[in-house]
Amino acid sequence: SNCLQPTAASPPAQQPAGAATLAVPPLWQLRPPLRTDSNTSAGPPAQQRWVQRELPLPGEQPRRWWQARSAFSGGAEVCIWPAAEDTIRFLWADFRNWRGARVLELGGSCGFVAATLARWGADVVSTCTNQEALDLAELNVKQNSPKASMVHLCNVNWRDPASCAELGKQFGPFDVVLVIDAIQASR
Repeated sequence: SNCLQPTAASPPAQQPAGAATLAVPPLWQLRPPLRTDSNTSAGPPAQQRWVQRELPLPGEQPRRWWQARSAFSGGAEVCIWPAAEDTIRFLWADFRNWRGARVLELGGSCGFVAATLARWGADVVSTCTNQEALDLAELNVKQNSPKASMVHLCNVNWRDPASCAELGKQFGPFDVVLVIDAIQASR
C-alpha cells in the first residue's frame, strides 16, 4: 500500500537540522508566497527547506506546524493555506460531530486538516501525490494529534481509477469527502 500510518503521537525528539521557527502574523495579515522552489532535487536536505509556524486551533492555544519555506515545493502545495485555516474555523462549530466520522481528504498538503480532525475524533484518510507534503504531514500529525493512529496518509493519484478504487476498498466507505483549495495539475 502507498499509505503511511503514524504510530506515535509524540512530537519529534528534536527539530530537524537546519529548520527554523517562524513567528507568523494572524491569518488575515499573511498570505503564503506564491513562488516555486525550482531547486528541490539539487538543493539542501528537505529539513532545511522546512519551517515551523505557530497557529491556533479553535478553542486551543497555538500549536506548531511544519510547512515548506515556499508555498510550492516539488510541484505541489506544502504549506497551510488560508482556506484550510478558514475551513477548520468553520468546522469547529460542530466539532463534536466529527467524533467517529470517516473522512477522505483529497490534497491533504502538510496535514493541518487531517491532524485537526483526528484531534476531534475523526478517522481521516488524507491523500497527496507530493512525497514532501506527506513527510511534513506525518510530522504534523505526530506532533499535533494525540490520536495520530486515526490518520492514514496516502500517496494516491486521483486520475488513476484503479488507485482510487483500491483506496476505497482499503479504507472506505467515507462519511465526508473534503477538498480544500486543491488543484490537479496536468502532466
